[in-house]
Amino acid sequence: MNTRGKNERVKTEMELMRENELLREKLRDEFGFNVQTCGAVDSPELENAWLNQVYDFEKAFEECRKISVYDYVGKPDFKPASELSENELSAELARLLRHLKKNSVDFGSVCKYDDRVIYKFLTEELFPYEMDDIRLPQMMTGFIYEEFHPNHEYDIRRNAKRFVSDMLGEKFTPENFSYVLAKEVQFNNKFVPKSEFLMSLMLFREVRENTSLEKMTDSKLDFDLNSGRGSISGEMAYRKDNETVSGGFSLKFTLEHEFWVISGVCIPGFGDLGE
Repeated sequence: MNTRGKNERVKTEMELMRENELLREKLRDEFGFNVQTCGAVDSPELENAWLNQVYDFEKAFEECRKISVYDYVGKPDFKPASELSENELSAELARLLRHLKKNSVDFGSVCKYDDRVIYKFLTEELFPYEMDDIRLPQMMTGFIYEEFHPNHEYDIRRNAKRFVSDMLGEKFTPENFSYVLAKEVQFNNKFVPKSEFLMSLMLFREVRENTSLEKMTDSKLDFDLNSGRGSISGEMAYRKDNETVSGGFSLKFTLEHEFWVISGVCIPGFGDLGE
């Protein structure tokens, strides 16, 4: 039996484990980054590669300077949007997006916008925006349009649909649901603490165990950024056992830390907003 190869492999693993320990110490001492063993990898080799990547990034981040996105991607030529026809603009937008990605910058949007809106944003807002001048292999820096220009109508509509779907869905848990609610919720003609509303919601689910959203269509959506208030209303239907419950719904929202949370609930068969 040849044990030499096995002994060398064990020695290599021990050396890597020691090097990994030293890398964790360096990350802690130099950057205050407390790293334990990485549970996502199952070998010292993979952990060593991961720790080296973390160390390289932290070191690059500490030493980096700020630079405009335009400079970061190599100052590509472009024309102002006002000088381009619709066809020219769409082609130029596609070219700039390819150029960004080629230079490790990824850009996207949650919603669909006119090409001219996106082109003007890229050339007039994103290009002058300052970013960290960090360049590492296979590293992409991502930007999302809505991070600069939140789409409040989309957010309210999405959060309303998600709230109702989760409220009626099988995977509901109070812990995961709590963060979408305001500290007080308008419900059954009064404002109640979040905890009291959750108790009412849990009771509703106990009485109606098998529920699922069938449709939800909004007809009115309003929001005011100055007051931080919003609302959405419309028609909805959900399945309860073998029957369908339908009617009008109304949800109120409050803007907290740039996130729309539920502050009022009126669902068919569950609660009323009152005045």
